[in-house]
Amino acid sequence: FFLLSSYFLKAQEFFWEDHLPYNNVIKLAQSSSKIYSATPYAVFIYDKKDKSVSKLSKAQGLSDVGISTIAFNANQLFIGYTNGNIDVLENNLVNNYPFIKEKVILASKAINNIIFNNDKAIIATGYGISVFDIAKKELKTSYYIGKNNTFLKVNDIVLLNNYIYTATD
Repeated sequence: FFLLSSYFLKAQEFFWEDHLPYNNVIKLAQSSSKIYSATPYAVFIYDKKDKSVSKLSKAQGLSDVGISTIAFNANQLFIGYTNGNIDVLENNLVNNYPFIKEKVILASKAINNIIFNNDKAIIATGYGISVFDIAKKELKTSYYIGKNNTFLKVNDIVLLNNYIYTATD
């Protein structure tokens, strides 16, 4: 009986599901067809055409938790984390770029904002500014803008007339 009954039984298929608080939206970004809303734990995606909402969290493919900012450029959604990690969502695939997270420095690596200039992502961090080459998928350089090249937390950045303006504490 057990041998025959086990033949007809099917193993359960498991899917990870998260149960986290999502009531604290920290940043919005949008493309021509979607609106992205970030919380510290997930990104919600609202499709303007079919009016559907989907969620992207660690259980659905993000590499980390502790989202601190998002920014949209061309076909890519950049997701920055408090530990310096960066995910890029492109064509429904998430690619991870841990360059800043893996930097050996004694300062906060939090990604505070991301802006774009041509094929570069300019990143405001807890230690200064980093530049990510979008086409080559590599961290180009970092700038420590404190006195005598020391770490200085950059809360926000703006690009105007080829100058980068920063907001610090």
